[in-house]
Amino acid sequence: MYEFVDSPLYRLEPGARFFIWSTREWMNAASSRRCVCGVIGGAFAAHGVGEATDHFHLAMRTMFQNALVPLYFGCRNRETVTEHEAVLLAALGHASEGVEPVKEVARGLVHADMAPVLAHALRSVASIFDQAGRSFGPVRHGLDRPTMRERVERLIANLPPSLKHTARFRARGASEGPDHV
Repeated sequence: MYEFVDSPLYRLEPGARFFIWSTREWMNAASSRRCVCGVIGGAFAAHGVGEATDHFHLAMRTMFQNALVPLYFGCRNRETVTEHEAVLLAALGHASEGVEPVKEVARGLVHADMAPVLAHALRSVASIFDQAGRSFGPVRHGLDRPTMRERVERLIANLPPSLKHTARFRARGASEGPDHV
C-alpha cells in the first residue's frame, strides 16, 4: 500500500490510473447526486472492462454506505494518490493471491458484515481488469515528467516560424510577472 501513497498518477500502470480516475468520478457523481452509471459505464466499456462495471459499482456503493471512517478520494485534478486510493490499489494488486488479503483490506474500510461483499467485488474487478491487460502493478520509478518550461519550449519549437517569436515573447513575459515592464 505504501508504495502507492502520494505517488504521482503518471507513474502508475494504466489500469491503476483508470481505476483511480473511476473512483474519483464515481465519488464526484454520487456526492453531487448524479447518475454514477452514466458517468462510469461508457468509460469502462471503452477501456475493454465493461464487465467490471457492476462489480465496481457494488464496491463503491458498499464503501460509500458502510465506511468505518470517512474515506478520502482525490479530486479530479489531483496528481497524486490518496491514502484510501492506495489501499484499494494494494487490495486489487493482491487479489490474485486469494480472497483473504482482500478481505483483510476490506475489514479496514467497511463494517465487518460488509467486508466479504466488498472483497468479492474488488476481486471481480481485479480479475476482469487483469483479463483485459489492465495492470494494477507497482509504481514505475525513474520516469521523469517534463517541467512546465520544457513543455512550453517543446510546443514553441513545433510552431511555424512566423509564430515562434510571439510565443516566446508571451511565454517570457508571463513568467516574469507584473514587474517585468
